Amino acid sequence: MRSIWQIAVKEIKIYLRQKQSFVFMVLFPIALMTILGLALSNTFSNEPSLGAIRLLYSDTIQSAELKAGWDGFQKGLAERDVVWTKLEPGTEASEEISKDRYTAYLEVGDSGVRVLTRDGGSIEANLVQGMLTAFVDRYNLAAAAYRQSPEAGAKLAAALAGTQEAKIEETSLAPDKTPGSMDYYALVMSTMIAFYACLPGSEVIRNERRRHTDIRLMSSPLRKGELFAGKVLGSTAVNFFMVLLVLLFSRFAFGAEWGSHPFAVLAVLLTEVLFAVSAGIAASYLFKNQGGQAAMFIFTQIASFLGGAYFPISDMSDAMGMLTWISPLKWANRALIDVIYNGHTGAVLLPIALNLGFAVLLLAASAWFMNRKEGL
Repeated sequence: MRSIWQIAVKEIKIYLRQKQSFVFMVLFPIALMTILGLALSNTFSNEPSLGAIRLLYSDTIQSAELKAGWDGFQKGLAERDVVWTKLEPGTEASEEISKDRYTAYLEVGDSGVRVLTRDGGSIEANLVQGMLTAFVDRYNLAAAAYRQSPEAGAKLAAALAGTQEAKIEETSLAPDKTPGSMDYYALVMSTMIAFYACLPGSEVIRNERRRHTDIRLMSSPLRKGELFAGKVLGSTAVNFFMVLLVLLFSRFAFGAEWGSHPFAVLAVLLTEVLFAVSAGIAASYLFKNQGGQAAMFIFTQIASFLGGAYFPISDMSDAMGMLTWISPLKWANRALIDVIYNGHTGAVLLPIALNLGFAVLLLAASAWFMNRKEGL
């Protein structure tokens, strides 16, 4: 065990001496996180964009109760930045609406309200329709109450006129919790750089061959298993440390949301790093010279794209949607979003199991290749 620990510490020291590689692995995701998070901030907005609501109206109300209610309705909407303009004599309402000068034209009288809009399907037009429907329903209720009890009718009319405040609190059973742009890119850049561990992982064994230190290692009392375990442990530790730096920077520099289950989040990232290192070591045995690193670089780019590292990829039911699941980043990102924003800690079990399962298979294959060779 002591030999394994010594090899792991040596591996960490060797990697930390490569300052350019270390800085790149930390600054690259931070730079992407900053650029993409700021540039695509509007893409992650869940709120519909509303234009200014300008209402043209004519008022021929004779009923005192309806007049009081209508005045209160206008006052309430004016406080919410709705602009009211009364139709001037000689002005054609249809012409004003067709030229898009107003959102809608309202003709109000004792017999009801007539609405004229240019685009009945717009958000603003639908909002106006909804507000008018609420107003008419409340007025009809007040009128019916007057017929039954003048006192009850007076109270309802007062509420309609805005002299009595009423509040409605709305609570959703399924709150729409989704990450903002900086939250999203903090998460996906962390999982992306975690999988980038396969690149230094592909050099773990090859570096010993290139420096011709593999012969000396094989002549030492160390067993291959101890050397192999120490290198895997050291490479996993140093790459996980870099992921932690990116995560902490996003949390304290940008205020990115990481939820209230840190151990579940860290477990996903740690097992992903272990999987990546295992994949890199396996690639170094499958491909000659720098072929392993090249293969891993190509795969990381494909996995990053399919996993939504550069822009969100919505769920799709076709073949493309199924293809995205070959990316380890897809497993990790989906689970982390679920645990961070919905508190479903059980969501991390699948990516953790997949990461550990593939890591064990790849490490077993690498150990088999190592034992077949005389050296490393």
